[in-house]
Amino acid sequence: MKRRAAHWTRSLEWAIAVSVVVAVGGIAIGSVRGKASNTLYITLGDVRSRAAEVREVAHDAGVERTTATYTRAQAGQLAPRIETLLKELSKAERRGSESAGAARRAAERLLTLTQALAQSADSPPAAGALESRAGAIVDEIIPLERRERPD
Repeated sequence: MKRRAAHWTRSLEWAIAVSVVVAVGGIAIGSVRGKASNTLYITLGDVRSRAAEVREVAHDAGVERTTATYTRAQAGQLAPRIETLLKELSKAERRGSESAGAARRAAERLLTLTQALAQSADSPPAAGALESRAGAIVDEIIPLERRERPD
């Protein structure tokens, strides 16, 4: 009888241990999945923010509120930040996110636009003409950001 009780006790201990491991594993997997979604949402917000910054710099350059040196410096600071976002979006796209793919394409256009802004800094009309293109990227990112908003 003691042997039988010991067997049941050990079996019950193993069942509890297995259920704890499964529960912890489930929580960890759910956390990682949720984190990927939150990370994409934050990255999309960063892309939108950078596009808005480029739009503002282009506007200020177009109305001659800033100098060409300032415009080039701002574009020079924004370009590496956009490149970093491109890398993050590429990773998310490889994980199968359609939103990340669309945002990556928009961010590539934004990077090209930022480089064009730096090159056209000496010509206020040319720099100002880039404002609407940056604004279009902002408008393109907003629905993607809404779609990826965590619950």
